[in-house]
Parts: sequence; C-alpha cells; structure tokens
Amino acid sequence: MTDGGSITAKWAKWLLQEDVDKSIDDQAEYFLFKFNSASGDEDVTRSKVLELKEEFSKFDDKKKGELEVDQAMRLLEARHETKTYTELRELLKSIDQNSNNLLSLLEWLCAFFNKSWETLTTPDAEVDVEAIKAELMAEAKKKEEEAQAAELEYQRARVQSMAVKEASAAAKQAKLEAEKEMTGVKKANAFFTRIAEESQEDANSNMTIEQQVKHEAALRKEKKRIKEQEELARKEREEAEIKAAQIAEEELKKAGVEKEKAYEDEKAKVAAEEEAKKQKEADERAASRARLKERMKMFEQN
Repeated sequence: MTDGGSITAKWAKWLLQEDVDKSIDDQAEYFLFKFNSASGDEDVTRSKVLELKEEFSKFDDKKKGELEVDQAMRLLEARHETKTYTELRELLKSIDQNSNNLLSLLEWLCAFFNKSWETLTTPDAEVDVEAIKAELMAEAKKKEEEAQAAELEYQRARVQSMAVKEASAAAKQAKLEAEKEMTGVKKANAFFTRIAEESQEDANSNMTIEQQVKHEAALRKEKKRIKEQEELARKEREEAEIKAAQIAEEELKKAGVEKEKAYEDEKAKVAAEEEAKKQKEADERAASRARLKERMKMFEQN
C-alpha cells in the first residue's frame, strides 16, 4: 500500500490502482479496514481473516493474490465442499465478482463472510475519488516521462558510442600508418601491441552498450565466483591439513600406546621366562640334593 495521506485515502488509492498486483496481505488488511466491529460487522474478526488468508496462500502458487480455476477448485475441495465438478464451477462463477476467471482473496472473504462486493469496492464517502484518480494519472504520466527520458539517454549514449568508435577507427588507422614507417624492434613492438588491442576490440565490437554493460557485469560476477571458489578451496585445504594433522597425531598416540604395550609385554615375557628358568634351576638343584641325600642314606646303611 502506498504512503501519504489518511488511512482511508491510502486504501482508496490502493483500491483504484487496477494495474498493480494486490498482495494477499494487503487484501486481508483492506477487508478488515472495510468490515470490522466499528462498522457493525462483529462476525469479521482479525484472527479468522488471517486464518483464511493463510489457507488461501497455500494454493496461491504464483503469489499473485489470485487463484486460477484449478487452484480455486483445490481450495474448495480442501474445505470439504461435497459438490460435483459442475457445481463447484458454478460456485466459483458466483464468487468471481469481476468475472475474470480468477479468485482473489477479497472475493473469497466476501463469499465466506457473506459481505457485499459493491460495499467492499466502493470508496468511503469522505474520499475524494477524482483527486485520487488525478494523482494516479500524474504518477502514470511521470513514469511514462521517465521511460521516455531513459530512451533518449540510451539513444544519446548510442550516438556517443558511434562517435567513439569512429574516433577509435581513425586513431587505429593513424597508428597503422605510423607503424609502416617504423623498422626493427620498434616496428615489432608496435605490431604485437596492435594485435593485442585488436583482439580486445573484437571481443566487444558486436556488442551494444546494454550488452557491454551486461558483459562487464558477468565478468565481475565470474571473477567474484572464482574468488569465492578459491577461498572455499583454501578453507577446505586448511581444514584437510588440520584434519590430517589430527589424524597423524592420533596415529602417533596410537603407535606410542602400541609401542609401550609391546615393550611391557616383552618385558613381562622376559621376566616370566627368567622366573621359569630360575624355578627350573631351583627344581634341578633340589632334585640333585635329594638324589645325593638318597645315596648318602644308602651308603650309611651298608
């Protein structure tokens, strides 16, 4: 909704702007402005209107503030209207107050609350309709003048561009004539410089001013994209390096733990072997003493 003036005048201007798409938010607010408790419409509550607006928006795929026939049919079906296809079409025709084969939220709210379309679309008595129409016509004229000024500026720029091209062609011819008089390294440098300049000119020669502007914008966009990709690659590389370092550190820790375990296992194994060896030697000495003692006993008996 446009700014300026009283709220009543604002809504009247909004209503009279036929060439402007009316959002469902504005439609809901306008309906609440026209029908409310102050105007004696106690049945119209903000909560119910907003609820119906949200339901309506689910079928407004193009966000135009109006439903096409198939979308409107789906809305009615979602509300469990148990009617045949023909009956639904007839119902839509009766709701479609301006007969444009589209269902606006305002039309839907009028049908739901059983409100007068004429009352809804008639500006309030205190509004100066003619003044608003004159204001809208002035705004339309201003837009038309701005469009004409833009077209004149384009034509001026086009003529200027042609003059620049002609001057550039004359300068190029002068350089070519001067190059013919050169010799040796100086002539070679002039030749390669000219070839480089012509290559750049060829890239832009068939472009209009608008195309050149778009081309330059595309180049800037591409440079930005490349820079973003490079930055992303740099971040990914840094993250990969950090992750690799973490993995390496974990591997080192794991290797250290395994090394310590192997060391302790080997140490325990050697200790066990030493203990077994000592035990074996002790057993052998005990057995040897027992045999010696047995022989001594036999010798004493003899």
